[in-house]
Amino acid sequence: KGIYNIKPGSEEYTRMLLATIDFLERILGAKSGLILNAYKKMEG
Repeated sequence: KGIYNIKPGSEEYTRMLLATIDFLERILGAKSGLILNAYKKMEG
């Protein structure tokens, strides 16, 4: 099952997205959760 088969809005997609955000935050050292907060604002 490829990444591109995952439907946006599905539980699997959300899990993957959160894992990706977590991964990026670790790399960037954004311990304050800036990326996650920005994402939440975009979601509304």
